[in-house]
Amino acid sequence: MLKIGKVQLGQIPRVVLGVSGNYTALSRASESGVDILEIRVDQFDRIEPEYVLSEVKTIKKHNLPLIGTIRAKGEGGKARISDSMRIALYQKIAPWVEAVDVELISGSTLGEVRSIASKSKNVLIVSHHNFSKTPDERELKEIAQKALSSGADIIKIAAFAQNENDVIRLFEFTSRNKDKKLVTIAMGAKGSISRLMFPLAGSLMTYTSVAPSGGQIPLGELIQDLRLYYPRFNEEVVNRLGLLEYVWGLS
Repeated sequence: MLKIGKVQLGQIPRVVLGVSGNYTALSRASESGVDILEIRVDQFDRIEPEYVLSEVKTIKKHNLPLIGTIRAKGEGGKARISDSMRIALYQKIAPWVEAVDVELISGSTLGEVRSIASKSKNVLIVSHHNFSKTPDERELKEIAQKALSSGADIIKIAAFAQNENDVIRLFEFTSRNKDKKLVTIAMGAKGSISRLMFPLAGSLMTYTSVAPSGGQIPLGELIQDLRLYYPRFNEEVVNRLGLLEYVWGLS
């Protein structure tokens, strides 16, 4: 069974909280129901390798598995970071995180990051982001196959949903291909429901952030909804946090 750190994937939804630095609130992240933190290095105030490493080490003290991400500008990254700098940053953070996320379009950088991940025993997430549309079935299959061929342990596909049909298509693709270890997200207001629905189809993780955007559901609401609609998720939250009662409606 695939794991990120001690978090087992594939049986219940796993909640990933995206962060761009250390926050006081992270001390309560696990208590809030968060399973994994995604560190968005491209959103840091500074990207000098030693500064980034210091921040990652501080975030690691919150005792949650970490995904290290240095998003390319062309796929939603905040900063324009050169390929050589991205590789240097991945090398710095890899020993301190449990997984790394790199884009499928990264070319030779993907190969470098794969080697870095292998050396540090990181789970390799190969991602594809489309901020204008949801690819058709043929394109989705091609993206997944290319990601598998690149050595991905997890394939992440995030695509903008222009309408409900886009959400349904991505849901059905996820259901048919969940054996490939997928994370799928329908971005935008129309795709917000995917944060709740897609784990049902087999998506391994669902994402939110400290400052939700792009159809993300705020953390508190996401946890409550997952507890309501996924009894096994609710049971784990109850057991993990030592709660006295199940969520209303499931007791």
